[in-house]
Amino acid sequence: MKDDVYFVEDRRIKIKEIIDKNGKATVEQLCEILDVSKSTIRTDLKTLNQAGLVQRTHGGAIKISERQQVGSELCPSAKLEQQLLEKKAIARRAADLVSDGDTIAVMTGTTTYEFIKQLNNKKNLTIISNDIRIVSWLEENSPHSIYIIGGMIRKGFHYMIFAYEEITNLNVDKLFFSCDSYNLASGATIPDYQLAFNTRAMLKKSTERYLLCISSKVGKTSFAKLADSEEITKVIVDEKIPSYELKKIIDINRNNVIVAKM
Repeated sequence: MKDDVYFVEDRRIKIKEIIDKNGKATVEQLCEILDVSKSTIRTDLKTLNQAGLVQRTHGGAIKISERQQVGSELCPSAKLEQQLLEKKAIARRAADLVSDGDTIAVMTGTTTYEFIKQLNNKKNLTIISNDIRIVSWLEENSPHSIYIIGGMIRKGFHYMIFAYEEITNLNVDKLFFSCDSYNLASGATIPDYQLAFNTRAMLKKSTERYLLCISSKVGKTSFAKLADSEEITKVIVDEKIPSYELKKIIDINRNNVIVAKM
């Protein structure tokens, strides 16, 4: 079943690439290229449209501009102050999982941005990130060794994408990442498939993987998979998580969740 899910994701990535390259595509053209039915393509286009990645039209879809994509997905500057108490609680608890001398990867996100501010009492860390804002803060305020993952900057979002080969040459003790949505069935997901691809690459190079997840994101699903639930060492969530959602996670694996007190 997982292979089917991955095939669906790969096909939708290919559809977006075709539309981005050509500016538009019809259902018939996509059916011919991908060798699938019209109903399958229509479902894919509906999903991509809902994620704000293409604009659905009669008979197909057209490319949307970077500005339109930013509008459909809140950029970091708009999210920095949202649920700040929850983010800080999660950040403090996540910092407890870092040991002196660790090599850690910190992927882009406003919760991970709060997390790195909690690390100055640690010693001899090596911190790797794809987030320009995170690296800039560390450069100005941190005693640790800092590395930035190269690639293309996603405008308006302050992070790098397309650094797969660079990531495959790394090995890290612990990965800290956030998401737009998390549930047991779909795992951790986000709207940006390119960032998801890079995060999954880093996941494979990490010994331990920690998801920093605000409670309001639990029980939801977004477009692109970051990690399956079983790939995550621990989910760190704030205490506002609904009891029924917490019970679902605990019923599967009590040791897989940390509830951060505010």
